[in-house]
Amino acid sequence: MLKSTYGPSAFTGVVEGFPEAEDIVNTVKASGFTRVKIVPLMLVAGVHYLEDLAGDDEDSWKNLFATEGIEATFIERGIGYMPEIVRLFVRHLEEAMDMVLESETV
Repeated sequence: MLKSTYGPSAFTGVVEGFPEAEDIVNTVKASGFTRVKIVPLMLVAGVHYLEDLAGDDEDSWKNLFATEGIEATFIERGIGYMPEIVRLFVRHLEEAMDMVLESETV
């Protein structure tokens, strides 16, 4: 979905699973990019963000990109802080609660 909306400069990876950070770093490098902006698609930028993405460990995304000469900058908040996402989340909760209440009255 991201590639179809934002084109070939959008890449997605996961903290645990496939594609792993190394796969994304290699793909970004092979595409010729020298800078990336990492946007955590997490409700909050917690431990995984602090350690796995932006941390100082050798295997953090930040350092994996740096090793390949790619500058990484970060959005430092999870999507749960974006008003549009909060509204969407609340709407989904309301719909879910309506379904729960309807099923109890049947």
